[in-house]
Amino acid sequence: LGAVLIVVLSSVLWVALPVRVDRPAIDPAAAGFGAWLLRGVYGFDPTTNCFPSAHCAIAVYAAIGLRFSSRGLFGWGIVTAVLVCISTVLTHQHYVADVLSGAVLAMLCAYGTAVRRRPPH
Repeated sequence: LGAVLIVVLSSVLWVALPVRVDRPAIDPAAAGFGAWLLRGVYGFDPTTNCFPSAHCAIAVYAAIGLRFSSRGLFGWGIVTAVLVCISTVLTHQHYVADVLSGAVLAMLCAYGTAVRRRPPH
């Protein structure tokens, strides 16, 4: 339910508040897998991005969901979500505000959809 809420709310905000990100040009002489991958991302991804960042929100939401698993898996989820958030800013896919608002949206959805347990009688 939380993941659906994230996608729906992000989509509504994307239509209502489109954010344009002008990306830096990639040096045509740049070689390697990273340059190839970034050219592909830039080619398929529109420059009007989502506020908040839906994929950062989903990564954070998934990491929060791992809190009931082992500590190692939860830690891996948190590190992975942080790296996803950082990489979207460094590759100019989103602004910092997009990423932070996505993380806040994920936390709100995780809190709002949490199953409340009744105390034993």
